[in-house]
Amino acid sequence: MKKIELPVIDYHEKEFRDWLKQNNVKSKIVGEGGGFLIVELKGTLKDLKKVIDDDEYGWDGDYEEEWIKNC
Repeated sequence: MKKIELPVIDYHEKEFRDWLKQNNVKSKIVGEGGGFLIVELKGTLKDLKKVIDDDEYGWDGDYEEEWIKNC
């Protein structure tokens, strides 16, 4: 399993957490920064990439380059 920590705006919304679960990604809050919750996401490389690339619930690929360097 791989992991990444990312800022999340809507972590407490049930739809968002259900969406992570549907994509086989586990999550937990690890801190706060810049007014956002920092959440650790864990999953396979394929599942995390799908979540990070998603433009509706995810990060639209914004953190993919940084994350892949750290894997």
